Amino acid sequence: MLRSVTISKALKGLLLAGSLFSVFATKAQTTVMSPSVNDGGFESATTTWTFVQNTTSTTDANAWTIGSTSTGTNIPGVVTGSNAAYVTTGATGLPWAYEANTVARASHMYKDITFNAGDTVVTMSFNWRGRGESGGWDNLIVYLAPTTFTPTTSSPSGSSNALTGADILWSETVPSSLGSYTLVSFAIPQSLIGNGTAAVTKRLIFTWKNDNGGGSNPPIAIDDITIIASCQPVIVTGPTAISNTSATLGWTAMTGATGYNVRYKLKSDPATVTTWATPTSITSGTTTTLAISSLTASSAYEYQVSAVGASCTAYSNSYDFSTICSTVAVPQYEGFNTAAATTFPTCWTASTVTPSSNATPAAITFETSGTAPTTSPFAGTRMVKFNSSSNNGGVMRLSSLPLSTTGVPNVDVNFQWREDVNSSYSSGTYLQEGVQVQYSINGGATWTDAGSLITRAGAATAWVKKTVTLPSGAGNQSAVIVGLKFTSKFGDNQYLDSLSVEASPSCVKPTSLTATLTSSTSASIVWVAPAIGTTPIGYEYVVSTSSTTPAAAAGTGTLVTTT
Repeated sequence: MLRSVTISKALKGLLLAGSLFSVFATKAQTTVMSPSVNDGGFESATTTWTFVQNTTSTTDANAWTIGSTSTGTNIPGVVTGSNAAYVTTGATGLPWAYEANTVARASHMYKDITFNAGDTVVTMSFNWRGRGESGGWDNLIVYLAPTTFTPTTSSPSGSSNALTGADILWSETVPSSLGSYTLVSFAIPQSLIGNGTAAVTKRLIFTWKNDNGGGSNPPIAIDDITIIASCQPVIVTGPTAISNTSATLGWTAMTGATGYNVRYKLKSDPATVTTWATPTSITSGTTTTLAISSLTASSAYEYQVSAVGASCTAYSNSYDFSTICSTVAVPQYEGFNTAAATTFPTCWTASTVTPSSNATPAAITFETSGTAPTTSPFAGTRMVKFNSSSNNGGVMRLSSLPLSTTGVPNVDVNFQWREDVNSSYSSGTYLQEGVQVQYSINGGATWTDAGSLITRAGAATAWVKKTVTLPSGAGNQSAVIVGLKFTSKFGDNQYLDSLSVEASPSCVKPTSLTATLTSSTSASIVWVAPAIGTTPIGYEYVVSTSSTTPAAAAGTGTLVTTT
């Protein structure tokens, strides 16, 4: 049976043993500050922010100001809107510059913001540009403090960013040259906010400080502050006991929860499918698993969990997992005629056993043509390629889908192998370059070699059929994976095509038949006994004067009892 269904490489390696990973989903959130909320874009000029300015001089105070996009010398510009906040030496907002050689200074700009109860997942971002002096001497620092705290111009000072009574959220690393606005984003730890059970108002402080030891203009400019807060939903722990049609979904119990809603679906399905639109209801706050069934094999799913009765009832992050492949019975054929070079046949995977020692990684791809040696597929549109001419010492394994050999005591692996004649790569260590057939009966945890290494170097550059009989341990198994372990010695590339896995024939024909006349009425016949299958106890031969293969039935020829 031909099996040429393809699957995207995004799922490669996920389907055989079941795989999982998390992807964040949209959660209920609150915009604490943004360019249009709480004046995070400074569009209200100086009316909503409070300033604590250095007053050493009115002409070189290194003070905060909020300015427009008016063109002119030493204007920082904006990200969006009309205004940005920046440090200036002038009383009129110009220029965008600071005095760095006379007196150490500190100036602050702050605003009080409120975090709702339970919105404990908080991220902050803003855009900044400017320079200063590295080592923490002239730079921007962002703090969070209680509303009872008011900064002064005496601190911070020197190279220290510490401001007693406030917590540091972020500090500037002074760039070597002035660039455009850069977006910085970071999480604000819940421990610094303390809004787990009640709303909390905090003071957000932006501080510019400099010493009197020199520095590089211009100073700091900031724009478009954004703070987003959301509650912490249920934490999903991932599924267990993944099979081809079932899985057990898991999560962590949430304080105060009286139950949970669990929804799941195929990644490709719309949100209107029943298992997503109508979640399964769990009526116990201590239950943390749900067994689901009737899933589709070799498919990508996602699930989410929300708490009932807790302070946060938003759905969790989405957790993705894939069901494993269904086991198929031998015989099976694979032509590797996939949709693209990096698209693997359904449920086939590749893994690196030993990385390449040079810059080119070892890779298994499916090609329409090849070089070193020049090669075309034996059949169909594509063939397996292992890039052993460009990776040095890499070892990779190409693994099949799981196969059932129940009722089959002996199993053959047949494939076309591209032998290669290249005087530069056909001796010495290059004779260790080739493919080793293997099998696994425990999902790929351990592998057993079948036969010896099949070398790339051969008698001619041609496709040659190879047959490898797996050891008896591969017979009568519910799930066998065939492995093709490629080894590179930095010689030529390796190519393989048209693979089949089937029962070993119980009666195998002799091969290499030759006849030599010994007289005018006699001849000597020589053949090679079958290398696999049951050892013959004798042979039968037919002599004919026709060049056409005789149609004699078994038992009608001359019996030879020799083995």
